[in-house]
Amino acid sequence: MSIISLLKKVETHLKSHEINLAFNIIKKIKNEYPKNKGLKDFFEQNNYKYKRKMKTSMDEINELYKSLKSSISFEKVNSILKNDNQNAYLYSFCGSLYGNEKNFSKAIMFQEKAIFLNPFEIVFYINLSRTHEFVGNYEFSKKMLENILMVNEDDADVLLLHARISFRLLKYIESFSSYEKLISMSNNQFLLEHKIEYCENLLNAGNITKAKEIINLLELSDEKGKEFYHLKGVYELNEKNYSKAKQYFLKCIEIDKNYSNAFTSLGVVYDRLYDFDEAIKLHKKSISLDNLNSKAYNNLGIMYSYLGKIDESIPLMEKAIELNPHNNESKYILGQLQIYNKNYISGWRNFESRWLYINYQHKKHDTKKNWITKLDDKSRILLWAEQGIGDQIMYATMFNEFSSFSKNLLIKIDKRLIEILEKKHPLIKFVPKEKIISDEEFDCHMPFGDLGKFLRKDIKDFKKTKFPFISADKNLSNSIKDKFLNNKKFLVGISWTSYNQQLGQDKSVYLENLIPILKINNISFIDLEYRNSDLERKNLFDKYNLTIYKEDKIDSFNDIKGLTSIIEACDFVITCSNINAHLSGALGIKTFLLLPLGKGRLWNWNFENQRSIWYPSVKIFQQETQGKWKDPILKLEKEVKKCLNA
Repeated sequence: MSIISLLKKVETHLKSHEINLAFNIIKKIKNEYPKNKGLKDFFEQNNYKYKRKMKTSMDEINELYKSLKSSISFEKVNSILKNDNQNAYLYSFCGSLYGNEKNFSKAIMFQEKAIFLNPFEIVFYINLSRTHEFVGNYEFSKKMLENILMVNEDDADVLLLHARISFRLLKYIESFSSYEKLISMSNNQFLLEHKIEYCENLLNAGNITKAKEIINLLELSDEKGKEFYHLKGVYELNEKNYSKAKQYFLKCIEIDKNYSNAFTSLGVVYDRLYDFDEAIKLHKKSISLDNLNSKAYNNLGIMYSYLGKIDESIPLMEKAIELNPHNNESKYILGQLQIYNKNYISGWRNFESRWLYINYQHKKHDTKKNWITKLDDKSRILLWAEQGIGDQIMYATMFNEFSSFSKNLLIKIDKRLIEILEKKHPLIKFVPKEKIISDEEFDCHMPFGDLGKFLRKDIKDFKKTKFPFISADKNLSNSIKDKFLNNKKFLVGISWTSYNQQLGQDKSVYLENLIPILKINNISFIDLEYRNSDLERKNLFDKYNLTIYKEDKIDSFNDIKGLTSIIEACDFVITCSNINAHLSGALGIKTFLLLPLGKGRLWNWNFENQRSIWYPSVKIFQQETQGKWKDPILKLEKEVKKCLNA
């Protein structure tokens, strides 16, 4: 079919308000005639014809837009519409007016009406796309921008919007393709700005090589202002070259002492160096220079959370989101803080933003089946794992309760956990999370992290868990007790290290900090460490003549059933925040958890009366000062001695 015939079909569909069908044919035109530029002319000519027939002139409409941010009334617009109720541009203006009022449902209604009346005006599609983006309908917004780019692939504004929303959706290949197209355009008036934005997003996505390539090109430019040096600082920050990063941010401030971004980025350097007081000062300075800097509010909120000041952190995160509704990092962190603060309804809702947070490392299950949005009786459900093994155990507190909503519940989980869960969950089928599950095996699906919004809406809901909900090997537990008790009163499991890649250092306790506990008489200590601790235990014996026993036949990393059996043999467990805290809590074993105050304290270790909300058998000993273990260990020492005397 000729391009003229195809364009006539496009025109027919558009005038019949069959927008999707029209753009399907436009896609066909682009595929069959990739070098033809007729689509842009086709839209412009038809739009010109429409404008010629309007009662209200474009000059009058442009005057309305000048008053958009002033006190223009809806009455005035309505009076104009009465005389010209088929004017698409007036409806589009009303959409903008309602958008300014944050009445987005009305804005969308008027913007759709504008397209209905004149489907040849590209600006109408852009406006509708932006409103959908603002309310979080990112996929719809992105699709609309892609439709526009089929008509005019060289529209710089649309390319930039597409690059940004694709990045927000973590679709990096599409985003970076649009950035590349944008910066290759010879008539780009904002080339430097776009290159810097592209480079920052490359760094955020971990594409260091390409980012460095762009920085090297920018080095050759004569336009090396504060934004360039800030970019170089961000690059060095990503590379953990904190001294160099600091130098570049200070260079920015030397160029412009009021450059807000440089101060908050410098604050991040001090955060990484654990100088939280200086970081807070810098973030506050950034806000004083620019009280609309969303990133500065976010960074300051993070600092207060690190110091355990949750009530001060939450309003800062809320302000960051108010200033930038697309700030998924702030939403995700706010959700965790709210859950920790027992504001479960808002917390779980914001927690859903994790899927659009760039540093959230877990992937969604690949399926075309529906994601569960409300609980009712479902026939076949797939529940799939996300996050680490400890979190998976925590979410397992809800498995039995959730199974009542399904006649056939299939759960993908870390294969090491299957053996300890199966006995206590006979109606659930567990499979390794690596196993490929076809869509024919289930009707709908949901990740573990969504369980809470349905089943843990109130503090009372946590009491529904029945313990223990995992099982050990009783015979193995008995043999371990016999082997290691050594005529002492108690066998106590102990672990002091976390292997969380981002926060392990903050969650862990140096073994030597636990000397006061290890010197208590009448206790045999047994190693629950996830990895080989032979050298640490040898040094402990050589220096202090203190012994921590180890069951060498059990691989604590791969054999979780064996590790669980060791824990069940113990009278109680002493641990930092790691898998052992979850396993002993799941067994209902008395557990003493050493917890950092802020950085390293995860959202799920919220508590009442020192008891974990998720695991009532876990008693929490939290730092009183960030990074200082002396006080909680002194309190733990008294608690252990109390257990001995009981």
